[in-house]
Formats: sequence, structure tokens, C-alpha cells
Amino acid sequence: MDPIKLAGIAEWPTPTKKKELQSFLGFMNFYWKFIKNYSKVVYTLTQLTSKAEWTWGAAQNQAFQQLKKQMAEDVILAILNKDRRFRVEADVSNRAIGTVLSQEQEGKWRPVDEPRLPWQWKHQLRNEIG
Repeated sequence: MDPIKLAGIAEWPTPTKKKELQSFLGFMNFYWKFIKNYSKVVYTLTQLTSKAEWTWGAAQNQAFQQLKKQMAEDVILAILNKDRRFRVEADVSNRAIGTVLSQEQEGKWRPVDEPRLPWQWKHQLRNEIG
């Protein structure tokens, strides 16, 4: 990622109103697929974009800071090398589902920038939660 953008993320001020938060989330939306547990982390922030009363607390601040930190550390993508091992991680909760294809490079697992293929549903898996 461009070092100027990384510096801008690190210095992004804590939102004080809905429009500022929406601006931050709009920016993050481009990178969501490269951030581990994005849906889980961003959940407390997206709740503030509804018509609910604005209440910025410790949970929201923690999520905001975590996203900024992960952007600085995790968004460096690996280029897929089919001769090296890679892993698929899946995360499912009551609120979100996500997967990441990662490859170990330079001693660290990094998300892979690889061509996306369209999903094809062959089987449907159902599991009641809650």
C-alpha cells in the first residue's frame, strides 16, 4: 500500500459524529477482504451508522484502533506462488462469515492477492445458530 495512505490511516482522527465514521468505513470498505475478522471487528462501528443514537464508547474506540492497526500490518498482500503451501481460514459467527486465503512468505502468513473466481453453490449447508 502507498506509504502516504498508510500514514493517513495511522493519523485518522477518532470520529465524533456519524458522517466522520461513514467516511472512515467507506475507505475501509475497499480493503475489507484483506483484514482478518473484518466483519467481526467492524460490527460495533456499523451499529452507529443506523438511526440509533450516537454513543462512542470503549468498544467502538477499540474497534476503530484495531482496524487502523491491522491496516498498517496486515494489508501487505502476498502474490500467490502455487509452489508454496497456503491455507484457507474460515470464520463464522452469529453475525458474519468470512474466509481468507493466505500464504506464508518471509515467515509471516499474508492474505493472497489472487484472481477471484465466481462462487458456485452446489450444496447448501444449514445450521441453526442460537
